[in-house]
Amino acid sequence: MTEQKIKTLFLYEDTANGTFFFELEGDYSHLNNVYINDTTSTDEQQAELTELLLTDREPYFKLPTLEAPTRDWAHFVRCGFLA
Repeated sequence: MTEQKIKTLFLYEDTANGTFFFELEGDYSHLNNVYINDTTSTDEQQAELTELLLTDREPYFKLPTLEAPTRDWAHFVRCGFLA
């Protein structure tokens, strides 16, 4: 029997560019409700989110976006960028 890998589904909301889904192996639930440019998220949380998902050049996202959420995730994170 194969071991199931724990995954986190990200709903990334960007006020300028729309909403995207991403998926990463591991538990990133501590990043739930973390938004870049939001004073309620710590600098450390924002830096971790940026490092995981974003680059400084186009296409700006390190991970491929999903057209729809998958069904095999254990954790869900709502996060994004506030303009």
